[in-house]
Amino acid sequence: MRTKAAKMAVAAAVIALGATACSTARAATPPLAIGQGITLTESDSGPTWTVRVNSVREVKPGQYDNLLAGLRYVVIDVSYVVDTGPVDISETDWWARDPDGITSVAANMGDLPDGLDTATLQSDSTAEGTVMIQVPHGPGTIIYTADGMTAAATWVLPGD
Repeated sequence: MRTKAAKMAVAAAVIALGATACSTARAATPPLAIGQGITLTESDSGPTWTVRVNSVREVKPGQYDNLLAGLRYVVIDVSYVVDTGPVDISETDWWARDPDGITSVAANMGDLPDGLDTATLQSDSTAEGTVMIQVPHGPGTIIYTADGMTAAATWVLPGD
């Protein structure tokens, strides 16, 4: 399993390249709508899994949150179905990008209810959880960068 720093470096490289599909999916895909899933394969004989953004909702900052002007918190509910594993999952696999190309990473908000746990999923297993991201107001893109892959799946992030 990669370290958090290594995952963040891979995701930053993916975002810089503007990739929108798994490295082994023969063609790039446009951003998916919320509720849609995509099946990814790490390599020709590697793990295969489906990842989905089930919903997105905006949440108001708490009393002690230090949210900068022009930003908002969104919570995305994500799910995984692993056909063949192992597949590593983590909140650090999730990013957001605004129309100007500015990226945001998962906000570390402590114990988020139903927060996505870092785990290794084996074949024929599932997981679901939430990830909070601090993003600029307006529309954007939700980005999933799978562990060990050099590309991402994307979903349309609705504006507020």
